[in-house]
Amino acid sequence: NMPRCYLVQHYRLQILHSSRALTALIIFLQHLKNNTIPLLLPSGPIRKKQQDFTSDADPWLLVLCSIKSTSMEDARQNLVIAEQKAKELFNAVEQRGLIIPGKSESELAAEIVTLAKEQFCIESFWHKKIVRAGASTLYPYSGNPQDQVIKNDDIVFLDFGPIFNGWEADLGRTYVIGNEPLKQKLKKDVEEAWQVTNAWYHRQTELTGAACFHYVTELAKNYGWEFGGDIAGHIVGRYPHEQPDDPADLGLDIHSDNHSSILLLDKHGNKRNWILEIQFVDRINNIGAFFEQLLTTD
Repeated sequence: NMPRCYLVQHYRLQILHSSRALTALIIFLQHLKNNTIPLLLPSGPIRKKQQDFTSDADPWLLVLCSIKSTSMEDARQNLVIAEQKAKELFNAVEQRGLIIPGKSESELAAEIVTLAKEQFCIESFWHKKIVRAGASTLYPYSGNPQDQVIKNDDIVFLDFGPIFNGWEADLGRTYVIGNEPLKQKLKKDVEEAWQVTNAWYHRQTELTGAACFHYVTELAKNYGWEFGGDIAGHIVGRYPHEQPDDPADLGLDIHSDNHSSILLLDKHGNKRNWILEIQFVDRINNIGAFFEQLLTTD
């Protein structure tokens, strides 16, 4: 098994016990062979290629290992798996025909929780479980409208945050009962806008939360709708995910008042994983639609 490594300044490892040094060196060479070592020696000469690594950097045995990058990849993979389980849950909700007229939002939410437990072994959710129908779809996440009953030709959205194997998912989807063109267009537009924003996000080299929020609000106008959310996204991770030191700090939300970069690494030097959530509303016709999931390059 790979020995546990403790990162110190500038991603350097000091192997404190000589009995473990050889094992660590072998692991390092394996990573070197597989071309998975990030070449970085901030306190020594810069080496432009993996092959240039030598042992003259320090009296200590210095190992540049891919454990940090591997842990980030593992985190991302676990989040993708959790999200896939959430998608499977929502698919099961559709396949079982649970979203029907005459059922209240609270009844549907309870049925989804039961289904999650019985079919997917999901016991916990990290945020409140949202089912919104009709005029309630105008409310942002922070709102708490009265329980509505789903009607014929209604529009409904779900927003659930299941925890799977200790990792957070956050998924939002919209469903239209019937074939009313305006509601179908709203659903289609919010899904398309998510894809457009996702592609735009990955082209950015500098991006604040406020700039991202401004982009999606302008995008809503371009589609002929109003942006209805308080935020346009946030981070996720292993439950509970990273929280700011100051509860009033909006640095981990895609918010109009977040002027910090959302591309920054966390306090441990790891890349953050962001959820993008888009809500479009039509206040004249009292309808809204919602789409939410991990930002992805897929």
